[in-house]
Amino acid sequence: MSGYEQVRALMAQIGPVLELAEVLEQAERHAWTLVDQDATVLFAEFLPAEAMLFLSAEAGAPPPEHRAGLYHLMLQYNARWQETGGVRLALDGPDGAVVQAYTMPVADLDLARLCTVIRNFRANLGGWRTIIADAAATPDINTLGMIRG
Repeated sequence: MSGYEQVRALMAQIGPVLELAEVLEQAERHAWTLVDQDATVLFAEFLPAEAMLFLSAEAGAPPPEHRAGLYHLMLQYNARWQETGGVRLALDGPDGAVVQAYTMPVADLDLARLCTVIRNFRANLGGWRTIIADAAATPDINTLGMIRG
């Protein structure tokens, strides 16, 4: 089974296991949109050249007056890639939203591991959404919870 077919088979099973409201496939892009019961949207895209699955989700857009502090925190977080298991944060445009992202190999990927990674990804996303919503109270990087895939 090719990497794409493997991921496609897992995505066909993941909805009920994670109690997702919707799993939409965009076959031409090798991508899926996962919608949680609370309307949280995650994106998954299979990268064939690398045999990797790329997960991403919008964490929010900070108000202009708090961007500098939040961007500083994001850079510190990204520098701790070994502690975060490779989860990283990026900007969707110069003044855009913060995007949380994670890339994982699909070799030997099974449903249990994929579900664990997505649960952890969602939990981490919730933390960053809280931080971004209250950017005035940006925490110390040492107090942030880290996740592992």
